[in-house]
Amino acid sequence: MLSVAILVFDGVDILDFAGPLEICSHASHSLDYRKPDPVFEIDIVGAHELIKSSAGVHISPRTSIETAISRLDTLDVLIVPGGPPPILESLIKSNSQELQLVQAFGRLETKERPRIILSICTGAMFLAASGLLKDTKATTHHLFLDDLRAICGTKGETNIVAARYVDGGVRPNGLRVITSGGVSSGLDAACYFVEQAASPQVAAYAAKMVEYEWKASS
Repeated sequence: MLSVAILVFDGVDILDFAGPLEICSHASHSLDYRKPDPVFEIDIVGAHELIKSSAGVHISPRTSIETAISRLDTLDVLIVPGGPPPILESLIKSNSQELQLVQAFGRLETKERPRIILSICTGAMFLAASGLLKDTKATTHHLFLDDLRAICGTKGETNIVAARYVDGGVRPNGLRVITSGGVSSGLDAACYFVEQAASPQVAAYAAKMVEYEWKASS
């Protein structure tokens, strides 16, 4: 079973968080809801005991960021949702725990154990600030492509495009970097991620279970 952590923070977009969570929770090797064989063990990670989303919904993370960082060697996947850009920019400028988690995961040597980081919407800003989008291709919400370019520009060259999701490939340390467009695009990116982590059949099964029509990346 692969270990997945979903990062949450005050102001996180609820569908950025809940969409990939829903898809991942239905990923099953058995392809039979009566005999589930989960692909992932999912954990919710946050800096506080209670996180308030941008929609006012409260989320109670099971694991603190400090604990998650101490257990990074056991983590296969990190999902990074987005939120209002001013909140993301503040977290980046303050070298927040959230940014430190992304940085620490991004530094792991993963060649012998493939790992994936997936950002949803403006969550790509955390990846950009951590240097994980350098010399690759990435996307975010269509309104904030220029904001992402500005952050990436301080780290090196990045090809920023408008897309449902983008597989930026595997970094030298073996980390696969996937970014998605805004909000509902996270559902498509999550399906693609499940395909990469498990199989096309498991991804199609998870999408069908939530009655979702998986859209292409462009």
